[in-house]
Amino acid sequence: MKIALLGGAGLMGAGTAKDLVSAQSEGLAKLIVADVSLARAQALVDELRDDRLEAVALDVADQAATLALLRQVELCINAVPTFAGHQMAIFHACLEAGCAYVDYGGMGVYTVKQKAEHERWAEAGL
Repeated sequence: MKIALLGGAGLMGAGTAKDLVSAQSEGLAKLIVADVSLARAQALVDELRDDRLEAVALDVADQAATLALLRQVELCINAVPTFAGHQMAIFHACLEAGCAYVDYGGMGVYTVKQKAEHERWAEAGL
């Protein structure tokens, strides 16, 4: 599976990256660690030393760049802090890109909004 980890150089994202490349995880073909700080994303990739990892600079406020990245993967893991205010924009970009979406469920209000769109996602096969 090809995965984009948005906010991947943050604490939760870095922990998720470590889990995904661990011996207990299966099926990872590529993990794109996307973060506003390329230096931090690259430092994580260098630390983990796994050929399946790639560091990418991404400002999720740039909708075109976010959509272009999401079109390259099958799954988006959103580790961008919820209070940054990008939750629903990333969620909708995933639907448009045709990739599955998961986040850490930081605020229940977004979970309610996302669940309200379940049928659209089901119709898209996501």
